Amino acid sequence: MRGEDVKKILRDKGFVMSEIASIIGKSPQNLDGQLKSDDVRSGLLESIAKSVGYGMDLFYQELKQTSENDIPILFENNYLKQLIEQQKYTMETQKKLIASLERNIADLELQLQLKENEEYNLKKEAAHQDDSADYAVAK
Repeated sequence: MRGEDVKKILRDKGFVMSEIASIIGKSPQNLDGQLKSDDVRSGLLESIAKSVGYGMDLFYQELKQTSENDIPILFENNYLKQLIEQQKYTMETQKKLIASLERNIADLELQLQLKENEEYNLKKEAAHQDDSADYAVAK
């Protein structure tokens, strides 16, 4: 994107170049120099867009209408982006489910250990009572 186009878009939206320069940590002269280019770096465009609270679409809304040849590609890209977002959501949900199941397993293992200890203590107590009964009978 041409620097002059970037400046026009920003001016049309009411932004002041010196304020943007200050926000992104450049001098107004430095920013103006970088915007004299016929092909402004995407990193600079991204910094500028973020500084004014927009995404990169700020600079591309004003471009010429999309040609008919580009429309299928845009639909495909949008579809792929949606699939990626769905996959990310599914993966996050699965991670949460796995974490929950791991906590449940740990809880069940603890409960099992407690039951085994309780059973051991009951058997030990029963054996002790049997020994006491045998001792009493022997007297």
